[in-house]
Amino acid sequence: MWKIPMKRTLKLSLFAFSVFAGLMVGGCEKSLFPQELPRTQFERYDTLRGRYVPAEQENRFGGSEPALRERLSRHRQ
Repeated sequence: MWKIPMKRTLKLSLFAFSVFAGLMVGGCEKSLFPQELPRTQFERYDTLRGRYVPAEQENRFGGSEPALRERLSRHRQ
């Protein structure tokens, strides 16, 4: 086996760490899926026909919860 000097190993590991840290900090500037865009073609279909039901609703304590009952019920025409 060949030996690598300790200074060189330390320099290489610091360089690799700094490149990794720079990519992690600068890599996530904006979200992949914006909240204002529809998630599926079904949400877009419902929105265009005026039958869109929001994914979350306010509960009795003021917090938000999934609107399961409204989203899973049959659409009324």
